[in-house]
Amino acid sequence: MELLKTKKGNDMDTGYSNLLKEVQQLGCFGSVKFSAGIYDTIKYKNKVDRSPDKIWKSVLDSDRVQWIANGIARDHNSDKQDIMMEASRILNEMAYKEHLNLVRAFGGVMYHTMNALYKDGVFYNTDSVNSIRSAVKQHPVILMPSHRCYMDFLVLSVLSVHLDLPLPAIASGMDFMSMKGVGFLLRSSGAFFMRRSFGSDKLYWALFTEYVHSIIINGDRTMEFFIEGTRSRSGKSLNPKLGLLSVVAEPYLKAQIYDVMIVPVSISYDRILEESLYAYELLGVPKPKESTSGLLKIGGIFSNNYGSLHIHFAKPISLRQECASMDRAIHSCYPRYMLRLTPQEQKGLTNLAYKIVRTQQANMVLGLWSLVATLLLQAPTGIEFRRLTTEIQWLLDLLRKCNVKVRIRSGNLADVLKSILFQYDHLVHLDSKDSAYGRVSIKGSARLYVKERTTKKLNTSLSDVLRDEAAIVLMLASYKNQMLHVLVRPALFVVSVGDRLSIEADSLDVRTAFQFLRRIFQREFIFSPNFSESDFEEGYDFLLDAGAFRIDGSVLHASARGQKLAVFLKGIVCPFLQCYLTVCKYLKHHYHACEIKQLISNVQIWISERIVGGPSVLETLSKDMISNALHGAIDVGALNMRKEDGSQIVYPRRKAVGLLADQLSSVLDGKPQIMESCHTVAASSKL
Repeated sequence: MELLKTKKGNDMDTGYSNLLKEVQQLGCFGSVKFSAGIYDTIKYKNKVDRSPDKIWKSVLDSDRVQWIANGIARDHNSDKQDIMMEASRILNEMAYKEHLNLVRAFGGVMYHTMNALYKDGVFYNTDSVNSIRSAVKQHPVILMPSHRCYMDFLVLSVLSVHLDLPLPAIASGMDFMSMKGVGFLLRSSGAFFMRRSFGSDKLYWALFTEYVHSIIINGDRTMEFFIEGTRSRSGKSLNPKLGLLSVVAEPYLKAQIYDVMIVPVSISYDRILEESLYAYELLGVPKPKESTSGLLKIGGIFSNNYGSLHIHFAKPISLRQECASMDRAIHSCYPRYMLRLTPQEQKGLTNLAYKIVRTQQANMVLGLWSLVATLLLQAPTGIEFRRLTTEIQWLLDLLRKCNVKVRIRSGNLADVLKSILFQYDHLVHLDSKDSAYGRVSIKGSARLYVKERTTKKLNTSLSDVLRDEAAIVLMLASYKNQMLHVLVRPALFVVSVGDRLSIEADSLDVRTAFQFLRRIFQREFIFSPNFSESDFEEGYDFLLDAGAFRIDGSVLHASARGQKLAVFLKGIVCPFLQCYLTVCKYLKHHYHACEIKQLISNVQIWISERIVGGPSVLETLSKDMISNALHGAIDVGALNMRKEDGSQIVYPRRKAVGLLADQLSSVLDGKPQIMESCHTVAASSKL
């Protein structure tokens, strides 16, 4: 494990440099110098300088756009000139602008903003900077950051100016374009705006694709987009979207460029700005529309300490090397503006997409608060402060075996913990000023949760009391979820073994149970579709290294010292298993067809009326988790989903749902029995 102890004046020893401190070292007018200094950026060797207007013209004149415009004019018996006017309007809506002076001023504002929010520092790893500089000179570069916060959009732009890297062209959603002033500012800083869905709009797709290709091939800027597609509200990485990656790969597959360098970027936050907003969204409160007035109302956040922010650039990934086994010659048989990905290319890009997300996960920097939140969620009635300190040290030792980066403030661990609890006192409670004798608990967790205590409602199907208590738990869960990628595979292995004290090292029962859980959790966690066996081996090796099992010939024996780890790992996945089982129980009683969004709301209400248990049970109220459970049931064949009149309608298969419920129940009871596939049951029954 790389332990990041941020001792004052010694940040470089950790492999990270503090951006804020480097600017402060410029003197009392450091921020002014930062925003107004000489910006001598590195350039791609084949770049031809051109203005945004010239990029725009090259897109309109491209063979792809002309071909699509001719086709639309022919199919709809319309005037091509009208279609090209519409194309110009779309590009005007989409394209970025260049206002360097405005960018400089905005950089100064962003510096002051980060300095006020992240009082512990904004860190970036120094070991990859030179390799990125070299890559920018030789090839087009694509930055692919993780996406947890609105701050992700601009933090890389600020850092690029600081490091004399090209300002990235940022693929942004249309939501931001309508914000008065902010949309113009983002566009001037390099953001170009795209619709969330292109649907069957061939002209829009052609313009967007050609616009991205033009920037990549000429190397006008580095490009930045979020492979997850949207911000993760739950703290977990989201499964990658392949649309933009396919667009980026196309110029290479058509031999228009020699290579593309992809840089996965991990952006880690001690505390998320939108933590409360996300929790209430997961509970069904509508997301507020992005607006400038809403942005101006967040001034109160500057009175809080949001800890630190870490940006980790991974080693650039060569698209040429990743696609080395692909035969690009097949694309020479038809015009370049027509691309049909082969099954081999689709599989290769899928593997690459998951590799990018796994790389992002591997380079995340955990804050100590993530460990605290994880332990508190497994202690329904709270935990003594002394024991919490001991458990944190045990968890740190465990993570050391995984080579996980954990940021720990310098000082005595107990003192550091006490300061963290004070920082997050909106979520947890320490019941004594003398921490040595205090007890730490989640706010609102002193009682068991029974049926709803009030009928008053506010923009959600849940009561006010239950909603607010669940929001606190979901905020904690979002920090716990930041470390799930490290523990999910060994956790699934442990629950696949169940209560057995010894098993055959190559037990088919364990493998079957593991693959069943991996399949149903395919949307919950990051599992590459083509690496199921390596996931099993990863969980197996982790537990052997941690001493949870000892091997005697061909038999695995659970060790006494591994009992604590096994209980902890079961606690990690238990809320997910409980939610998925509860969804199945609902479907057994309500087996009529239903539109999926309505079904998610119905399940949430049904769960809220039957909640009995501690804080971890409240995690099952998350609409994100319920949605994943329903899609997991679809993936294993317990549900069928069809599109009807533009809506997604779910049809439960009663016998298959019953089988799935029995299988999940057996896993939770420690006696996993996965004997028959839901697909087999569904195929043999009309119900």
